[in-house]
Order: sequence, then structure tokens, then C-alpha cells
Amino acid sequence: MVALRCRNLLRLKLRGCRQVTDDGMAAFSRNCKGLRKLSCGSCDFGTKGLNSVIENCEKLEELSIKRLRGLNDQGMMGVIEPISGGIGAKSLRSVCLKELYNGQVFGPLIIGARNLKSLKLIKCMGDWDRVLGLMSESNDGLVEVHLERLQVSNVGLSAIANCPKLEILHVVKAPDCSNAGVVAVAEKCRLLRKVHIDGWRTNRIGDEGLAALGKYCGNLQELVLIGLNPTVASLEVTDDGMAAFSRNCKGLRKLSCGSCDFGTKGLNSVIENFEKLEGLSIKRLRGLNDQGMIRVMEPISGGIGAKSLRSVCLKELYNGQVFGSLIIGARNLKSLKLIKCMGDWDRVLGLMSESNDGLVEVHLEMSQASNVGLSAIANCPKLEILHVVKAPDCSNAGFVAVAEKCRLLRKELVLIGSNPTVASLEVIASGCKNLERLTLCSSETIRDAEISCIASKCVALKNFYIKSCPISDNGLEALAVGCPNLVKIKVKKCKEVTNDILEWLKERRESLMSVPEGGGALEDGGCEPPGADNRDAIDVHPRAMNGARSSLFRAKFGSLMGRGIAVRALRRWSSRNGISSSNQ
Repeated sequence: MVALRCRNLLRLKLRGCRQVTDDGMAAFSRNCKGLRKLSCGSCDFGTKGLNSVIENCEKLEELSIKRLRGLNDQGMMGVIEPISGGIGAKSLRSVCLKELYNGQVFGPLIIGARNLKSLKLIKCMGDWDRVLGLMSESNDGLVEVHLERLQVSNVGLSAIANCPKLEILHVVKAPDCSNAGVVAVAEKCRLLRKVHIDGWRTNRIGDEGLAALGKYCGNLQELVLIGLNPTVASLEVTDDGMAAFSRNCKGLRKLSCGSCDFGTKGLNSVIENFEKLEGLSIKRLRGLNDQGMIRVMEPISGGIGAKSLRSVCLKELYNGQVFGSLIIGARNLKSLKLIKCMGDWDRVLGLMSESNDGLVEVHLEMSQASNVGLSAIANCPKLEILHVVKAPDCSNAGFVAVAEKCRLLRKELVLIGSNPTVASLEVIASGCKNLERLTLCSSETIRDAEISCIASKCVALKNFYIKSCPISDNGLEALAVGCPNLVKIKVKKCKEVTNDILEWLKERRESLMSVPEGGGALEDGGCEPPGADNRDAIDVHPRAMNGARSSLFRAKFGSLMGRGIAVRALRRWSSRNGISSSNQ
């Protein structure tokens, strides 16, 4: 039906369509020959359906395949026909294959796609060295390559090196790749801008590969290193490793390191040489931890690179306080994330706020920060996003200080493991009138009264997520009247919330779409990521109801009683607003 009525269709995305067969795809491709983008995931058709698309859609530019069940089933039953390089292959610009048991059947398609610019191979079985070698003989115009968890070695990397226009390279958890392959790519692909290497701690990629990237790739702007073991000797300012890399790649804008073994000397060489560095992300820097156990470490200085820094993210660092000088010296810093980092962060935040009041985003997660630190953050009037996660020393006083001064706090407020009360929530709601996203989790003080306060005063709220709080149906009923701009609600692991509230909210707010448990209106386990679909939705995960609670009597009369409580609470908040406004 779609193919017959929408012959001008340009994009098609299929997810979990297990009733779509090879015949259906063939009929579709014959009628929609102008298709430009096809994305399929967890579908049951196989090679015949895909071949029909390739043969008929001569303008196809993008192809994305993930977990194609029909392809896997055919492979288990016998030898399957390959995906041919038909008419559609000539126009292909992008191919992305994920989690395919028989990924090698796409070999002829990749080899025949002579105008291919982007190739992403993720968790696909097959001999990819041979495919990459044959592809590079007919197409040297690749710009982006992702190789993640593949059977690929230095032979494949050497084949990719024959693409001099390559700008983006991801080599993730490919244990057969070593320094030799990285060097081969660096020597020939001098236009590289973004490099992401996850060595999986196999000790096969290190100093030699980094030195080659620094020597030949002067245009490098983004470098991500995970699970590599370059030595401290090569990271000193006077040695080859990171120092040579930093001297040659002065245009680097983003550096991300995780589970690597270098320490403060290597990082200081980066800060001193990268005058355009904007983003710095450090996670589990083992060399930093080891140096701290042996001796007192030199701090990470606020060198040339600190002046241009816009974003700093520190995760799981035993000696995170050595970054204090860098954070204080980063006067143009906009985003600061401190996650599971030891150190006296109250002092650092206080000194930072004296020289920089332009912070827009702050994350304090499982770090040693108190109301003193929150009061320092309150001196940043441009703050728009604040996450306070499992910081037991943060309380009402700190939240009130932020709400009173950070009137632009509108994008997101996340409080997990904190205990705000009505007093602080009233100030937050009145001070941050444009707040759009609110997350409250694992709080003992968030009860029905607090939910009623939110419903009455947070008029701009669009997304609300609450988890593991002692609220009941009565509190959620207040949301049916308040928060006029609310489009998504997610309630999870709140013991007193029942299924009754779901139907009642649907009756009161018809614009809200009910999503059943596990329906996924929001990502499970966290708040909805920015930029996600904004369809109206309610996502409630109630506990298993006992017989008394789910009885017909409680379903009818219990909800009526709760409804009265909710209405009285809303009237109380509204009357307070009227009194306060009249006094002003």
C-alpha cells in the first residue's frame, strides 16, 4: 500500500517489521524507484529483498542494516546469495552494517560502490581484510571509516590507507590492529580530522602510532584514546610520544582519554601546546592514579590550552584535584562535568566562579561537593543545565542559592539522591520559570505535596521524570491540572503508584499518549536524551498491585478521594501565588 500510494517516497525506516518478506520488499522497490535512504533493523526479510532494492532503486544513497534476522536465518540453513553491486550500488554514498552474522555477503555491494564516502562496520562477522583490499582498488574516495569489533588486521588498515581523502577513522576493539596499521594510515591519509582508537588494552597500539599521527596529520582536530598503554617516557615534553604529537597537531580541538597509562606530564604537554583545545575528557587515567600513590604529583597547569577550553569532563579519577588549576584558569569554560572524582571541589568551584561566571552546564555526580560549591555555582547567572547526583552534602540551602541567582536555568535540572523539600522547590519553580526538564530520583522528601507544588508552579515544564520516590496516585493526579506545557511523564519504581492513575490521566489530558510498561517513551534508566522525539507520552512503571488496591471499589472511590486531595492542594498553591503577587 505504501509503495502504491507514495511513489515519490525518498526515505524508508523499518524497525521490528517481522511480517515484511522478500516479496514485499521486491514489490516496494519496483514502485518506489526514487528511494534515497533505506534503514532496516530487526526485520525478517533477507538477501532477495535487499537485492531487489539495489537493483531497482538507482538513486539510493544511504543504506543502514542492523540485525537482519532473515539474513541470519538463511545463513544457518545454507549458503546464501551475496548482496550484488547492482544499479543502486553506483549511487551509494553511505553504508552502515551492524550486528550481522553473515556480514560478508555485503562484500560485492561494498566493492561495487565506487562513489562510497562513508563505511561503518560494527560487530559484523566475515573476512573484512579482503573486502577492504578489493574496495580500495576501485574506490579511493572514502572520507569516513568505522571499524568496531571486527575481524580486521593491519592488512585492512593498509588498504584503507590508499584513501588519501580520509578524514574520520574509528578503530574500536580490533585486537589484530597494531602500530604498523596506524602508521600506514597516518603516512598516507594526511587529511585526517577525527581519530578514535580503542586498543582494548591489548598493548598493540601505543607510542609509535601516536607519534605517527602527530607527525603526519597536522589537521587533526579530535583525538579519542581508550585502553592504550603509551609509556610515561614518550609523554614527556622533551620526548617523542605525546610531546611530538602536541607540537605538530596544534590545531587539535578535542582530546578524550580513557583507561590510558600516561599521567600529568603528558597532559601538561597537551595543555601547553594545543592553543585551540576546546574539549577535554579524561576517564580512569591509570598513570595519574599510579603517580599519586607513589609521590606528590605536579598539578595540571592552566597553560595556553586552558584559555580556549569550553568543556571539561573528568570521570573516575583518584587524584582529580590536580585538575584544579586547569579548571580555575579556564576562563571561557562553558561545561564542567565532575563524575566520581575525589578532591575538595568546593574550593575549586569557589575560585573558578571568581574568574568565570559564564558556565552554562554543570554536572556534580558522586563527587565531594556541598552547599558551598552550589553557592559558588550560583554566581554563574547563565547556567542552563544542572545535575546533582548522589551528593549527600547538598541540601535545600544550596538549591535555593542556585534558584535565586540562576534565573536562566531552563533546559534541565536533575536531582538524584538529594532531598529537596517544598521550600526549595517553591523557590526553584518561581526563580526558574522557564525550566523545561525536571528529574527527581531516589529522594525521601519528594512526596505528594512536592508534586502538587511542581504541578502548580512549573508552568513551562515539558518533561518530568520521577523514580524511587514515596509519591502516590494523589500526587500524580495534580499533574492532570497543572503543568500546561507537559508533554512527557515517566514514573518508575514508585511503590504507591498504581495503574489506576494511567487511565485517569488519559481521561483528563487527552493530548497525552499512554505508553504501556516497557513501551519506551523515555530511555530506560535515565532521563530522556536531548533532541529526542517530543511526542506527548505517559510512561508509568507501577509496582505489582495487591488485590485490595486493584479492586473495583478502590479503583472508583479511591481515585475520587485522591482527586479531591489533589484539587485542594492545587487551590492552596494557587492562593499562595495570589497572595504573594498582591503583596508585591
